[in-house]
Amino acid sequence: MLNSLINFNPNDFVIRIAPEVDDNGDWTGDLTVGMLTTDDNTMKPDDFAHLKVLTDMLIAAIPLMEQDHDVRRKLFKLVDEIDADEMAEEKPLIEERDGNVVKVNF
Repeated sequence: MLNSLINFNPNDFVIRIAPEVDDNGDWTGDLTVGMLTTDDNTMKPDDFAHLKVLTDMLIAAIPLMEQDHDVRRKLFKLVDEIDADEMAEEKPLIEERDGNVVKVNF
């Protein structure tokens, strides 16, 4: 089991999502959500406070999605569009065709 965070820098804010599981290892649908950072953070207090508020807002989006179906629908659509864009970037682009020879750009 991985007990440490990999590539966790002193100025990082990490949102931790821990699913609750039953005795059979099945997810119960409940989550424990929290934020982690370090005491070694070197940011100015105002910058730290702004990033903490942003992190808290991201965490607050979870219960907001449960309460507001329109927010959940908008977020799901945004994630779906981002995923589609990333998938499109991974496909090679055909640059040139000459008979049965195709030149692609990876």
